[in-house]
Amino acid sequence: MKKVIQFKDGDKLKVTIDNEFIHFHRKGVFNSITGLKGKDSIRLDNISDVQFKKPGMLSGYIQFTLVTDKNKIKVHKAVTDKNSIIFSKKEVSKAEEIKEIIEAYIAENSITPYSNTSVANELEKLAELKEKGILTEKEFVNQKSKILK
Repeated sequence: MKKVIQFKDGDKLKVTIDNEFIHFHRKGVFNSITGLKGKDSIRLDNISDVQFKKPGMLSGYIQFTLVTDKNKIKVHKAVTDKNSIIFSKKEVSKAEEIKEIIEAYIAENSITPYSNTSVANELEKLAELKEKGILTEKEFVNQKSKILK
């Protein structure tokens, strides 16, 4: 799998997701000001959670919580967090696609060490991912059996 998504508003960011990493390549004045200009990567198996906020009066964001993070970063820090993507209203569908890809990876690889959701909630999330075509039938059955054990 390799997926490239380009954000042109706000963050001026190219996101590449492959089988092991999510790569960020940031450009532009906004990223220079926040100190986030350049390239960075996160191993997918280090991501434990995805925070997503749709844009309202201000930009929206996707923020990745890493397994190594002891404290979640506060929302107002998302703009300067290298594990975040800032996006405009026009780019919501791109951001949602990234969120779905990462959540599918987490579900497929059972990376939920800090999850306190019920079995029913987990099964519901899996069914949703399968329904959207993010998980195959085989992946769905595999994850479902892991949850029910």
